[in-house]
Amino acid sequence: MFAHHQTNARAGDFSIGGLGTLLNTGLHALLGGFAHWRRNRRWARATLCNLKAGLLTPPPPPLVQILPTERCNLRCKMCNQWGLQGIYLRGRQPSDLDPAVLERVLAELSVCDPVVNIHGGEPFAYGAVDDLMAMLVAHPVDVLFTTNGTLMGPYAASLAALRRAAFLISVDGPEATHDRIRGAGAFSAMADGVRALVKATRQRSGRRPLMLMNCTVSEFTSPDDIEATWEVARRLGFLFVNFTLRWFVTEAAGQAFDAQLARDFGVTAPSGTWRGFLGEVGRVPAAALAPALAKVRRHNFRLLPPFVRVTPSLPRVDAAHVRRYFEDYGHTFGRKRCLYPFYAPRIHANGDVVYCWGFRDPVVGNVNHGTLAEACASPTADQLRRVCLDRLLPVCNRCCGLFLSYPLDPSRSAWKQPAVLPAAAAPSASPP
Repeated sequence: MFAHHQTNARAGDFSIGGLGTLLNTGLHALLGGFAHWRRNRRWARATLCNLKAGLLTPPPPPLVQILPTERCNLRCKMCNQWGLQGIYLRGRQPSDLDPAVLERVLAELSVCDPVVNIHGGEPFAYGAVDDLMAMLVAHPVDVLFTTNGTLMGPYAASLAALRRAAFLISVDGPEATHDRIRGAGAFSAMADGVRALVKATRQRSGRRPLMLMNCTVSEFTSPDDIEATWEVARRLGFLFVNFTLRWFVTEAAGQAFDAQLARDFGVTAPSGTWRGFLGEVGRVPAAALAPALAKVRRHNFRLLPPFVRVTPSLPRVDAAHVRRYFEDYGHTFGRKRCLYPFYAPRIHANGDVVYCWGFRDPVVGNVNHGTLAEACASPTADQLRRVCLDRLLPVCNRCCGLFLSYPLDPSRSAWKQPAVLPAAAAPSASPP
């Protein structure tokens, strides 16, 4: 059985020791998952209690995303930052978070113990990445690194020393496809980084690192790439592989969002970062990709890693639903509210705090000039929550926040009701 979870799978790799390593890794993953489930449950109960009392400001967040840098060593075609439609190709300069500010933020977060998602850009392109590693040891939190894996190898020993870390590593197919999307040599560098992390973690703790693969299903993906990606995940020792239907926005939705920012938040010079999500989703071969996605999910019946998930969760992974996802922007598959303005703030490399992760507006505060808690309780943050309880923003329909936040409340029933807030705190009427 363990032969299916080796970095270099070979017949005869199975051993009792190897089985023990796999079970140890699985137990570690389950404990981490249970800890985060408890965080979510505490958050949901406290948030609903606040809302019933007419309070918009939520309890401390269970998840915080930090971008220590916006720089990246790759130029992935579908990336909203550095890709073909990327915002940094339009004259915007990337930023780096001041290490002293990062230290202060992590000290603040270690008290309320959320999951900290270290994102980017590419986190390991951060100029002060050694300081970041030392801070994560000094202020222990559960941490999730979102990375392309290519620069991770030199930090493998430091990563293995963290209390509880997981790694979401972007892989867009077999080597030829991955390099075509991300640049020559990207696959080999990613695989070397993964092997270094596996080796360092096993030497330190006797278990495998908790590695999750993310494959963005886009106009650059072919049906053959789906099964081949799963095979890469199996060969490199990933526990899960997530196929994410790419997030996107339409020109009309982006323009409507800018208008709403001016109307509801007084933002007269919006960042326009939604343009990074325009893409050419009309070229996605949805009808051909759906059967490939459905087929690869059947690997889950083997009860052996890597396990498969398709995001967002559609009623069925078939041609009709996948085509509707890409072709009918107005359809949200039953999602009526985004909970991220209550759940997960994002700290950008320039210190700005936002809740709309991909769009940068509205900015609710800045950690260069105050605490994260102050930003989360600002009038702008409360106004965003007030609006989002009433309706979706124009850019919500194909954004990760909407589809990933919907299952967060264990009961979910309260969020489906049109009147979550008492009348005194209800949103003011304005056109959708």
